[in-house]
Amino acid sequence: MLSFTSFSPITTVLQDNLGAVPERTADPGQLASLCENVANLWIAAIIGFLAGLGLMYWLLRTYRETSSKKLSNEQVKSAEADTAFCAVDSGLKLHSLGHYRQLVDNSPDSLIVFDPEGSITYVSPQCISLLGISSLEEIICTRFSQWLVPESRENAKKNFQALLNEDVGATGAAEDYALFRQDGTIVYGSFRSVLLKNDDGQVVGVLSNVRDVSERKHMEQELRQAKEAAEIASRYKSEFLSNMSHEIRTPLHGVLGMLQLLQDANLDEENHRLVRTALASGKSLLSIISDVLDFSKVEAGKLEIFYAHFPPCKIFEELQVFFTPLAVQSGLELHFSVDAWRPYLINSDESRLRQILYNLLSNAFKYTRKGKVSVNAEIVPSSPVAFEEEQEETIVTMRLSVSDTGSGVPIEDIDLVFEPVVSENSQVRQSTGLGLVICRKIAELMGGHLWIESIVGKGTTVFCEIPFQCIEYEPAGNAVPQSCLQDRAAAPAEKGLHVLVADDNRVNRLLIQRMLKKLGHQSYLVEDGLQVLEALEKESFDLVLMDIQMPVMDGRKAASAIRQGEVAGVDPELPIIALTAHALKGEDTVFLEQGFSAHLPKPLDLRDLQETINRFFNLKSKESENSTY
Repeated sequence: MLSFTSFSPITTVLQDNLGAVPERTADPGQLASLCENVANLWIAAIIGFLAGLGLMYWLLRTYRETSSKKLSNEQVKSAEADTAFCAVDSGLKLHSLGHYRQLVDNSPDSLIVFDPEGSITYVSPQCISLLGISSLEEIICTRFSQWLVPESRENAKKNFQALLNEDVGATGAAEDYALFRQDGTIVYGSFRSVLLKNDDGQVVGVLSNVRDVSERKHMEQELRQAKEAAEIASRYKSEFLSNMSHEIRTPLHGVLGMLQLLQDANLDEENHRLVRTALASGKSLLSIISDVLDFSKVEAGKLEIFYAHFPPCKIFEELQVFFTPLAVQSGLELHFSVDAWRPYLINSDESRLRQILYNLLSNAFKYTRKGKVSVNAEIVPSSPVAFEEEQEETIVTMRLSVSDTGSGVPIEDIDLVFEPVVSENSQVRQSTGLGLVICRKIAELMGGHLWIESIVGKGTTVFCEIPFQCIEYEPAGNAVPQSCLQDRAAAPAEKGLHVLVADDNRVNRLLIQRMLKKLGHQSYLVEDGLQVLEALEKESFDLVLMDIQMPVMDGRKAASAIRQGEVAGVDPELPIIALTAHALKGEDTVFLEQGFSAHLPKPLDLRDLQETINRFFNLKSKESENSTY
């Protein structure tokens, strides 16, 4: 039996029209009449409900058809996108496409869509801040090129075309462009672009992700400007040091040259000792000047090594001769143990190896008050390598050690010895200068290394290991090589030469004239390059000694005129030796390219001058005939 309490609206109607339902059971007639009335009422309610549903459906359909006509095409698409659903995570989860719109709107980068002609068809809201515009409508339908600065337009056009042509590497490649903001200022954007295609595979546009890289560009520009400023400062410093070297070497040339001439004069022992001391002091000053120049090259990374074959024992014996008077004067013993290297020629930079040993010995004598200074050169063999068809050069490591019995260096201060500036409060050896810094760098450039071992109160040993290519040879007659720094007079040549000397400094001209006279040669003096050309036209000369920096016409222009045959009656192959106070390592090649036959640095050494002249004219002095070199 139905319970009317389940249909509260109908029960209410019945109660209102029929009165309360009796609690006792009604008679069959009355119950049948009641059921018929309820059934009729229920049927009427259902019919009304269905009719209402039909009316509502019609109204809703009419409303949607009417509303859709009023919506624009883009609004319809937006409405459909917001109400559509898409499957993600392999169908496990559904998200509204509106979420993707939120993702685009909140991205830190800007999104720009171009049509194939380069017009902008869509931009994300981030473009407002990127380009400084007030609304997106200001950029829609504009040409992208009008927002680019002129310097970026050609590159952007080329990259855009490469992307449309689907060239390899064009898709997704980062390209930086400079853009104009609305107020005329410039902003830098990094563009990564991909093609947009329809279902048929046709290109319909280009989508670019744009990141603001203005801060990075400004930092790069500042770094570039700082680098350029540092390079300019370094170049000015190098030029300053070079000019200062020239200015200092010019008078020093006169001092050392005159001392060399005085050294060979008929002096008593006391005066000879004074001259030798003055000459040694002058050469020490010259060494300091060279160290300053070399340190500037170390800082600029331009210190170079120039290789040639030479016997290392030549350097050892030169330095032994040079430092022996200092050892005697200081009351110290000087020992050399280098015989292991006597039968070898090595392929290295002779002047740089000499510089290392000279600096190490100078420091050893400087900080040793009693005892001895020792030099040891050992051989550390390595693997042989074929160098020439008829000779085999062997890679051999030289282990040099210079030991002293000085005060020593505390272990915690050893690293400070290699610093160019040492604190006054440090217990390290004071005034070590730049020598050790340069020595370590030279050793590293030669493929070796340098280190120090020291015990306070007992002494210090500096080790240097450098690998060399070596050729074994036998010195003629097993004779000991003579040193070019030995205290001996330069004997005159068998045949004198007629030499043209050009230098704008009167002292230098006088010095060179005296040196040439001592070597048995005649000289004619002029002051500039123009006078050189005039002198060559008037008389014949065997050799030209010419300064580089001179007024009116410098040495380079004069040498060029001679080589090009511009001087009538002069052999273009006339030997020309360049004289310069710059004395930069490696300039020999530069001077050869400029037409000079050789190069001699100032201060001019009498022995170097003699050997250079003899090399061109195959001259032999009386004393050189008795020498193995």
